[in-house]
Amino acid sequence: MFWPFTHGIRLEEELERLFSGTARLGVPRSVAAELDRLVAREVPNARAARALAGRWARVPSRGVGDAAVLASAVALHAVVASSDEKLLERARSAGLAVLRPRDRARLELRPPSTKPLLRATVKTRPPVVRRPHRGD
Repeated sequence: MFWPFTHGIRLEEELERLFSGTARLGVPRSVAAELDRLVAREVPNARAARALAGRWARVPSRGVGDAAVLASAVALHAVVASSDEKLLERARSAGLAVLRPRDRARLELRPPSTKPLLRATVKTRPPVVRRPHRGD
């Protein structure tokens, strides 16, 4: 929500360029609540970001932070927009497309990751068979 004020991104123009008017925009309730906390702390640009967020529908979310954003996006199969590379990688690994700032004034749409989700695997080695030494 801060990109228009910190990066100079014309958010609605970029969304139109990328989605040709087919995108439905929504802000998770957890993000709106965080914006309210930032406004209360008088963080620069927070009031403008909250006003921008107020133009779009609220999306149900549980919890706080990245986990809430990701859970909402997965439930809706939505595109996740963020500058947080860890969140974006988690979203892509979960099968979601992501939006991130590029070249200070543009957005880049990245498809879901084609890598399979990382899973813990246990590799076993065959037992070592020791052959008797000729001198034994």
